[in-house]
Amino acid sequence: MQDLRRKIYFDTDAWRRIGDALSGGALSAEMRQRIVFSPITLLELLSQLALQKDKGQRVLGQVQSVYNCVDPTHREILPWPNVAIAHFGLRVTLKGDSFEAAGRNLNICMSAQDADEVQPGALKVMDALRQMKATTVGLSKQLVEVWRKGNPKPESFDEVWLSVLARGLGIDPSRFLAADVAEALSAYHEFERQRLLVAAQDPMYNFEKSANDILDAQQLVYLADSRLSFLTGDRGYLRRIKKSQQKTRIHLLGRRPLNTADDVDAVLRAILI
Repeated sequence: MQDLRRKIYFDTDAWRRIGDALSGGALSAEMRQRIVFSPITLLELLSQLALQKDKGQRVLGQVQSVYNCVDPTHREILPWPNVAIAHFGLRVTLKGDSFEAAGRNLNICMSAQDADEVQPGALKVMDALRQMKATTVGLSKQLVEVWRKGNPKPESFDEVWLSVLARGLGIDPSRFLAADVAEALSAYHEFERQRLLVAAQDPMYNFEKSANDILDAQQLVYLADSRLSFLTGDRGYLRRIKKSQQKTRIHLLGRRPLNTADDVDAVLRAILI
């Protein structure tokens, strides 16, 4: 039977604060069943074990707090963004890249006593994240190049966006109406439209420096699932997204105190119950 309960996922900024708060205790059983994980967040967390050697032990603790956050019998990870885009935006079932390698490294982290133990796996995850960024940067460049050739105006964005998005997934864009896809993925679409309009109008725009913005945008594709809410530590989402009805399911963690599992539980209940 399909689980229709409202659930929540986090970006990396939010999870690091939540992970610290959960280091000394677990969420309530009810809230543990409401947590799902974005693969982008998990990749970023695991890669930070390689980047922050001096802070690695704290990051390891944040990763290990996953077990205090979820039902131990069921750890739910959302699909890769391209799979979610195909499913929710294009109604196409797409076989995604396997999360097995990152999953293995996550399991290693759970039993590690010291951050040095997970350095080799963290370096592999960091390489995978770099490849993911390179792919998404390439698609963004392609979209902007096509858009520039046709005089980049906001009203012409949707058709170009759909064409590059669908072709990047190996799907014929002529099968779909841009307006329908934009509505299904409205938060993601609006964020990308704002970001890429700036890029299209600036010939000196540096796509590589904005690679993190591209991953931030992809966190939004999961909001096409009406059961899901998104908890973030980044105010930029709400600054860029003004019109999408999915905006109501984007929640800013802010600077509210999060010191214990009870604090986290209260925040999640306020959003989900």
